[in-house]
Amino acid sequence: MLRHGDGLVLKRIIAMSGETVSGVDRKVFRNGKQLDEPYLASSTAKDQALLTSFDARTVGPGELFVLGDNRDRSADSRLPGYGPVKTADVIGKYHWTYWYARRSKN
Repeated sequence: MLRHGDGLVLKRIIAMSGETVSGVDRKVFRNGKQLDEPYLASSTAKDQALLTSFDARTVGPGELFVLGDNRDRSADSRLPGYGPVKTADVIGKYHWTYWYARRSKN
């Protein structure tokens, strides 16, 4: 979890300072090796070409490259207006989700 703008967002840290990251056809590479990402949401017909591939970039000092798990529609470090995040903006680690489901009385 990290601070972004006036709020908090949940993103996955993909690369740290000094590492190089790139993306080709929904596959992400860190330092030339493809990441195994079984947690990703499935591709949809609404995929944005801008988000399925991105040029290689090296993460700067004190920065992190973050991506959302809903990769094809996530605002994250791939976008010029978002960019890398500062390590100081990380405020916690996400561990699990609890879903509360109300049962109907039918």
